[in-house]
Amino acid sequence: MNFSGLEKKLIWLILFITGFGVIYFFDKALGIGILFIVFLNLITFFIFIKAGLNDKELFYLFLIAFLFHLGVALFVYYANFQPFSNGYGDHILYHDLAKQIAQRVLNGNFSLQGIDISHYYPVIIGYIYAFTLPNMLIGQLFNVWIFAVSIIFLYLIVREISGSKKWAFLIGLAATVYPSYIFYGSLLIREVFVILLSLAGLLYAIKLIKSFSWRDFLFFFVVLTGLIHFRFYIGYVLLFTFILCWLAFSKLNLKDRLAYALIVIPILGLSPWLLGQGYYGIATIKGFITPQQVVLYRERVYPPSVAYTPPVQPEILTLSEPPIEQKNLILPEPSKPPLIQSELPISQPEIQETAPPVQADTSSGFSIIVKTEFGHPLKFLENYLKAFIFVVLGPFPFQMRYARHFIALIETLPWYFLFFFIIQGIIASVRRYRHALPLAVFGFGVFIVLALFINNFGVVTRIRMPAFLSLLCLIPLGFARYGRKFKDGKIRVCHATTVDSSIRFLLLNQIKNLQKNGYEMSAVCSDGKWIKEIESQGIKVKTIKMTRKISPFSDLVALFRLIIFFKKEKFDIVHVHTPKAGFLAQLGAKMAGAPIIVNTIHGLYFQESDHWPKKVFFILTEKIQAFCSDLIFSVNKEDVGTMIKEKICGPDLIKYSGDGINLERFNPEIFSQEFIKNKKEKLGIGSSKKVIGIVARLVEEKGYLDLFAAFKIIIGRFPESLLLIAGPLEQQKKDAINIDAAKEYGIEKSILFLGERTDIVDIYSLMDIFVLPSHREGIGLSILEASAMKMPVVATDIRGCREAVDDNRTGILVPVKNPQKLADAIIYLLENPEIGKKMGSVGREKVEKQFDEKLVFSRMEEGYKKLINEKL
Repeated sequence: MNFSGLEKKLIWLILFITGFGVIYFFDKALGIGILFIVFLNLITFFIFIKAGLNDKELFYLFLIAFLFHLGVALFVYYANFQPFSNGYGDHILYHDLAKQIAQRVLNGNFSLQGIDISHYYPVIIGYIYAFTLPNMLIGQLFNVWIFAVSIIFLYLIVREISGSKKWAFLIGLAATVYPSYIFYGSLLIREVFVILLSLAGLLYAIKLIKSFSWRDFLFFFVVLTGLIHFRFYIGYVLLFTFILCWLAFSKLNLKDRLAYALIVIPILGLSPWLLGQGYYGIATIKGFITPQQVVLYRERVYPPSVAYTPPVQPEILTLSEPPIEQKNLILPEPSKPPLIQSELPISQPEIQETAPPVQADTSSGFSIIVKTEFGHPLKFLENYLKAFIFVVLGPFPFQMRYARHFIALIETLPWYFLFFFIIQGIIASVRRYRHALPLAVFGFGVFIVLALFINNFGVVTRIRMPAFLSLLCLIPLGFARYGRKFKDGKIRVCHATTVDSSIRFLLLNQIKNLQKNGYEMSAVCSDGKWIKEIESQGIKVKTIKMTRKISPFSDLVALFRLIIFFKKEKFDIVHVHTPKAGFLAQLGAKMAGAPIIVNTIHGLYFQESDHWPKKVFFILTEKIQAFCSDLIFSVNKEDVGTMIKEKICGPDLIKYSGDGINLERFNPEIFSQEFIKNKKEKLGIGSSKKVIGIVARLVEEKGYLDLFAAFKIIIGRFPESLLLIAGPLEQQKKDAINIDAAKEYGIEKSILFLGERTDIVDIYSLMDIFVLPSHREGIGLSILEASAMKMPVVATDIRGCREAVDDNRTGILVPVKNPQKLADAIIYLLENPEIGKKMGSVGREKVEKQFDEKLVFSRMEEGYKKLINEKL
């Protein structure tokens, strides 16, 4: 029997309602709880979709984590599974507090006066009780949902540090079966909130290191404040982790980083202050970092004992500093410490009314006393190191006194195996993935704090959960160091272009940056005069003849040679550029079995206005290339949209890389007036000349004929104008321009041809106005160079140029193939030099913010790392 889509949905709805009715009939609390968490899950899926989180792995992981933990929580509740605390603990107190709050809310009283709470977890549960049912199972099911959401943040962290979907899924599964999280996450305690906020904070810390935005910073600040509220010492570790790592590893240039730091760092100090803990938590930190307090928590709060007999009147210890919170202590083990009039900064043993008498237990607690020895510095360091090792790797088998303690081995033995790869992941982070270092700094920061104060492993296993989970995220990076394709620990990359000049003038800085970061770099291109200079930079170059024009026989020979070359060298990554090399080298790499193929589009060869045969041809060739690509970069944003609109590739395959320049090199401040004067004299340029410059290959596509026609109009108004042209001749191109073409316009005496230059930055310093009337551009790299030199720019209103020039702010955009409009714009700037000067200054600011080559390096390497983790 076939059912329509609507009929199937109705059947599922009827089954759900029937199932809910049956469950509600037998167990009202369970029925309401399931309805409540179904509602929460629907909201979660809605948020996933709206946020663009469409990975099927993410949805599967969420459902697995949720269903698994749901089963555990139901077992713990119905079996009353409490093997370590005789059934007593925070969950009892929080439940009682939540019921009181729920009753007040139902009576219209929203005040918390008279209710002894140190954080808002019981309040959250109380409001849930008020709107559902005051039953502990409801709260535990709410924790199940928080648990599943936490696993999703873990998944997103692994993806953010360039992990694959597969690795993110596996790490999420590992966290789902993490024993401590399984048990503590099933109880009605705040740990789920501490872990959720820790992971959310780390995710946004990494995002802010990679790319700063005020929206992400605001979210981080809110999460940080929540974490400090629920467990302040974990929050402090996250706070100082972010400051240290952001200052050290942010992708912002140093100038912007310092400017942001002047605002960001003072704001972060307000987070603890808002919670009454002093600016940057100084008041709270001073109250706990004292020898007396450390000795108290390390040596007296959790003493090992042989048996537990509830005292008639508990002893009270008064701390030397004003209390932060007031609560009684209860340990996961039966042995009990005295009551303390302050929240323990590390252990956070949970609050409870004086427990009813229980039968004495002949077992002792799970505490290991490691003396502080403050009076003996070397002994203090030795003992602290012991405590640190216990916290990171314990409990060890030799420390276990009773049979139930050996349950901990289910957690510690796998941890020893995983810890090896975590260390490898940290090493990989230091060398290549520095934006992932907050995970290591945070994890070990938590260990450092715990080792100073805690001696009870029941408490340690509970408090260290956020640290363990953060370090788990580094495992994919650790495994990557042992990938099968690595040679001497280096990834082998080959960049392919049609001609050598593309490597020398467009890609050399990118390649050198990758080389500096540990990649083994090679290149393949046609032979040319720049090969020796490229090789002098430590880059291996293979020359294979490729022509820019279509030549079936030559192209077939080139393809065959490329296949042989790629098969022989076995590169990990083949990265192609320029149209001909993009087509041939990608096909060759695909046929040779290269594991990763990357293509950078330096401007699509078709326009919206092109005739359909040309457009269809180029779309077809781009689709063939996209089929071969594992990742496509585009130097401008409009081409990204066009590729998706024309269904050449999907949005997951193509990314914006942008284009960038070396801002230290292209800087007008380094050129003195004396240098400019001498340079002009050397080139025969009179001091009274107004220099209009263009840097581009001598082909019609760059708009030279339009410029010549426009310049004829310009010299009629400004006879002292000079057109300065720098760029190589392209004799093999069908639309090549001959330098004699200027004679047809009668302007040859007002033009200076310089040819291809290696001192191009010096040439920019001679110009007053820069012009690029191109018919097609990727981004217009020469526009960015001119803007960096504080020159006003006149360019055509086409893809690429529109991104490089803000019309009437950094320059003027004119219609393509319109010499009159081109001339009018240049004349306007000649007549209004102050406006041109202002445009130049704004252009420099634009380039600094959007087109620093370091941004391109970062995007490219991020793409590489993601593919390396997925495919190598």
